[in-house]
Amino acid sequence: MGTFVSPDLLAVWTILQEASNQPLDAMTMVGEVIRTRTTKKWFSDGTIASTVLFPEQFSGWMTHDPNRIRTAKLDAHDPVVVNAQVAWERSGALAITKGDVVLYHDVSKTPWWAAHYRFVMAVGAFRCYGAGPAAIVASNKE
Repeated sequence: MGTFVSPDLLAVWTILQEASNQPLDAMTMVGEVIRTRTTKKWFSDGTIASTVLFPEQFSGWMTHDPNRIRTAKLDAHDPVVVNAQVAWERSGALAITKGDVVLYHDVSKTPWWAAHYRFVMAVGAFRCYGAGPAAIVASNKE
């Protein structure tokens, strides 16, 4: 028997919350992050549901994020919903991130954690990071 809410629906909904105003590559990147986190069990028990709903990981699922309700009201045939579905399908190839990205943030704000992770690439309006620590530059304080 399948899950009550399909993993595909949760993933597409998360992509909509996170990147509905972004180009297809950025939407696909969000899908790739969901897949990578799920596979690596990075803030996840290895299911899509736990990956996208893990506390404070995807901003669209946070209580006060306006995108949570806005995206729940979208029509299934809305072009942005169709694009999110295409992005989720494309994300299976991991063609953009190569499975190396587990974090991202909008370029308009830099979260505290960004300095602690390895910057990998920028996609759309997102800066993307890998699970490894940021490079530490030693300074000579003699």
